[in-house]
Parts: sequence; C-alpha cells; structure tokens
Amino acid sequence: MGEFFETIHVQNKIARHLLYHQRRYEKTVRDFGGVVHNLADVIMPKENTLCRAKLVYTPKEILTCTFSPYTPRKINAIKIVEADLHYDYKYLNREQIDAVFAKKSGCDEVLFCSNGYIQDTSIANVAFYNGKVWLSPKKPLLPGTTRQRYIEAKKLFLKDIHVDELPGFSHIALLNAMVDFAIMSIENTTKDIIVVK
Repeated sequence: MGEFFETIHVQNKIARHLLYHQRRYEKTVRDFGGVVHNLADVIMPKENTLCRAKLVYTPKEILTCTFSPYTPRKINAIKIVEADLHYDYKYLNREQIDAVFAKKSGCDEVLFCSNGYIQDTSIANVAFYNGKVWLSPKKPLLPGTTRQRYIEAKKLFLKDIHVDELPGFSHIALLNAMVDFAIMSIENTTKDIIVVK
C-alpha cells in the first residue's frame, strides 16, 4: 500500500492553500480505500517563522507531521534527462526520482522528459513563458497543488511541450508549495541543459 506525504508552506502559524493539499490527500486516500481526516486538525505549527510542514500518511492513518525551516535551493543550471517514471501519487519513497536526480552532471536540478516531452523537475512542476502566456506540460510526473491553483485562476495553460521547443521560451518557472511560482529567465538552452538566472 505504501506511505505518502504532503509538503505544506507554513508561515505565521498558517498553513497556506490547505484546501488544495486536502483535495490531493483525499484523492489518494480514497483511491486506496482509506479513511479521510481533516488536515487542519493535524497541522498545528507553533512557530511564526517560514517553515515546511511534512505530513506523512498511509490510506488508513496520518503517521507524522513535522516542521522544519525552509531555504530555497539556488538553481543556475537544469539538466534535461529522459526518464520513464510513473509517480501518479506523492509517494514517500522517491528512490526512482533520486536516481534520476543523481544524473544532474554538475547542474543544480534535473528536468524529466518522457519520449522528448517535458514533465517536471525533481522538486516542482514547471511552466514556460512564450512571450504571451505561461504553459505547463499536460502530463507532469505529479499534478501539483500550486500548478492546480494557477490553472484554476487561468494564469497557466496546458500543452505538450517537446524539448525541441525550449529555445522558443524566455522564462521558466518552478511551481511547488514552498516557492509558489518561482520565475527564472532562460539565459541559454542546449540539447540537454537549460542555463537560468
């Protein structure tokens, strides 16, 4: 059955965008025939500082909720890696993702592709700006909560994005609960590396 997790942005003792985490948690639990809990009853931060809440659960029960300080990772270069992974749920076991991340070859992050089509990085959904709109891959490794918020707000649109299209984009954004919509300009693109600033 396995263990799953949610990463939640907490600041000033408030869990941000909890409704979206609740939705994903409930879908996972229901898909595996489990019992749903109210996450607001479990996530009770005591500090006013910015922190990351990590909620670990099985379909039957919530196992732990821990809080840790958060500092965003600095990213200057992203390695494009072809990988055939299936990560439809936010599994606690990330060995497959970690194995691909290990192929970053001196870069700071990896960009997963399947048959040449962009999916996600190891820590976030992605979006690309073409000068008019922000586009995100139709088939990410895992549909994220932040990505879903921006889709619902009609600020992000879905498209199959092939690696050959990357030179046509001026900016890339990483989307996850902690960084929200972190925009970086694309300085250079080669066949397997994106240099960002």
